[in-house]
Amino acid sequence: MKRLSVVAVLFLLVVACFGCATLVDRFLEDLQKLKENWKGLPEGPGEILKTENITCRPERLAPGEELEVTVEYSVRPSPSEKYLRVQEQWILKQGENPITTLVDEKKDRERGTYQVGIRVLVPKRLEQGSYAIEHKIETCPAEKGENCVRDTKQCHFEVFSEKPVKKKKP
Repeated sequence: MKRLSVVAVLFLLVVACFGCATLVDRFLEDLQKLKENWKGLPEGPGEILKTENITCRPERLAPGEELEVTVEYSVRPSPSEKYLRVQEQWILKQGENPITTLVDEKKDRERGTYQVGIRVLVPKRLEQGSYAIEHKIETCPAEKGENCVRDTKQCHFEVFSEKPVKKKKP
């Protein structure tokens, strides 16, 4: 009986290890897929600073709701520079008129692609209409002297007012 128990335990360990191996294999496959889809930047010349895309979600919302803005941009310092100091600005606009600067900050960025985002609670006092979030990036690399490099993109969204539902009188 004792020998049967030992065999059963060994069998269960083999089955468990096979399951572990399967999980490890899946993990390694997923890791390989991530490596294949990596958006690394080649070492050659290219645009020093470039906004790839910007999105506003949702595209239509009421005052008091939250807007999520995501931006993807790439940074390519020269081989002699390890990083670039990048100034990022997020500006709320109506038409071409800026309403307010939501964020204005400087960050040191190494060569690569960055995905950044903000969440904005739409003010209750914001009137119904079309708006935009403008994302500006700028850097002044040492090799360019006073010739700064900048890029700007916008995403658009609509603010609507919810009308109260009239209650029927009994």
